Amino acid sequence: MDAMAFFTAILALITLGLVGVTFWQVRLFRKELILSKRPQLRVRNVVVRQPKPIHESQPEIFEKGTLISGQFYIDNIGGTDATITGSGCWVIWTQDLLPMERPYEGENGNIQARLKLRPGESCPLTFASDKTMGEEGRDILHGKGNWHLYVMGWLEYIDDLKIKRSTAFCREYRASERRFVAVDNIDYEDEN
Repeated sequence: MDAMAFFTAILALITLGLVGVTFWQVRLFRKELILSKRPQLRVRNVVVRQPKPIHESQPEIFEKGTLISGQFYIDNIGGTDATITGSGCWVIWTQDLLPMERPYEGENGNIQARLKLRPGESCPLTFASDKTMGEEGRDILHGKGNWHLYVMGWLEYIDDLKIKRSTAFCREYRASERRFVAVDNIDYEDEN
């Protein structure tokens, strides 16, 4: 083997080593990027839709005998992709305050949505109550009788490093504004 072939082989080994180091640095940089600019999901714009008419007249929102259904948007306000792996949303109305333990603790998700949100992307998810509204619907709509109507739930998601994250949300219908607002309670409303 002459000297030229020997140095070419050495140069090829060095080049392969540098390529390997470069790939390792790119993976390390990508991991650092994901950790420093992680995904973060936020729930916004919870709305209830007008119920579909069962009889000839158009039912009012929260009318007795109707399911409460609607949608909310999920935004990825973080810097990297988020893949939703589980989600749940419940509609609850009560005259009591929010309990210490969230009503959905231990429940499996009830919304089938496995999707990927890139930074800045959003998507709607739909929900519906498990039970129909009773006589209290008119009181909720008009803000009477100390009734509270909540849309609450959680989202589980992973980043590209498969790190599991979650966020909880709870919105209360405010009759005076005719819209849902976030509750001021860190146990029910958070963005992790």
